[in-house]
Amino acid sequence: MTLIISQILRLHHRKYLQQLLGQWQTLTFLQITSSPRSVSSPVAE
Repeated sequence: MTLIISQILRLHHRKYLQQLLGQWQTLTFLQITSSPRSVSSPVAE
């Protein structure tokens, strides 16, 4: 029973991480295209 729950959590966690990664890549791409200066110095927020 615990194994099934952990598998479900792992799958859900992976999907959530992929969504986060996608949003982060989109934000980074928008920042780079809007202001080239942000390429050399990452945002510290």
